Amino acid sequence: MHLSIEGQAIKPTCLDAMQRGVRAMGAPDVEVIVTDDFDATVRDLLGSRTYSSDRGTGTVGAKTFNTPAGPVIVVNSLTVQDLDDAVVERLLVHESGHVLINSREETLENRHHLASEEWQWWLLCLGGFAMHEARCERSAADLGYPFTDSSSSQHLAEVLHASTVDIHLLLVDPASADVRHLGQSVLAVVDRLTKVLAYTAADVLHTGRSVDLSAEGPSAQADWDELVAPTWAQRLALYAKLPAATERLDAAAWDDFLTASLALEASLLSDVGFVFESSDQGYGFHRRISDDVCTDRYRRAVAQARHYEAQADDPE
Repeated sequence: MHLSIEGQAIKPTCLDAMQRGVRAMGAPDVEVIVTDDFDATVRDLLGSRTYSSDRGTGTVGAKTFNTPAGPVIVVNSLTVQDLDDAVVERLLVHESGHVLINSREETLENRHHLASEEWQWWLLCLGGFAMHEARCERSAADLGYPFTDSSSSQHLAEVLHASTVDIHLLLVDPASADVRHLGQSVLAVVDRLTKVLAYTAADVLHTGRSVDLSAEGPSAQADWDELVAPTWAQRLALYAKLPAATERLDAAAWDDFLTASLALEASLLSDVGFVFESSDQGYGFHRRISDDVCTDRYRRAVAQARHYEAQADDPE
């Protein structure tokens, strides 16, 4: 592990925890950049002007890249500086799983042939990235690390709430008259959700627990039942067949997983309320839920927001 620190100093025990995490996963030689300006560093590596680490329900702690010089893990020092060393170690275990996957080229590169339409490629990428998360989480669990708060019922409920709020705001936003803007914005919401579902699925498959959001607020279980439950068994069945990040995945098998994930994420998108439809003239993006359903979801979101406000006022 090659370490670069950009910005304020990080306590030595935290740096030691990062090294333990990389070693535990057995990742190949990797550069770890610990930076105060996480977004700018990631933008430089991605060649992006718009990347943001803010996910609405939290901030990204680290991100892994392949570069011409080799694999790089960028760590957000402002996020990890106050974390327990054990949490930092586990974070680097997870990111090192991405390094292993990338080093074997089990990625989305050179797989456009699996999608016949542009929108199918977008959904296939959503599915592929979520499966990467599930594989890394499985490896961390196999090594004896506990699951993170990202797979907790509380976090899942918060992300489901944020998803319903964000979709409502998109539907009332005049900018959504541009269907392409609406489509890309909805996909960003679903992308966030699929990653949390990947964390949750890895936890469920490893521990055997059931997802129960009944204690997470007045609307959490209803959100789950409507948005996720219809495809949850399908997601668990798919992810149960995935090898851990430490295990090699045959190229043909990875193609099959990606094709299956395309159908899965299209179904999830439909339950969220939207569909892509192809025609001789191209394709369209359409809302499939009624005004009554939208109104009901809005009322649920308001009730859940009031629940969170009450918790903030009375943390006991």
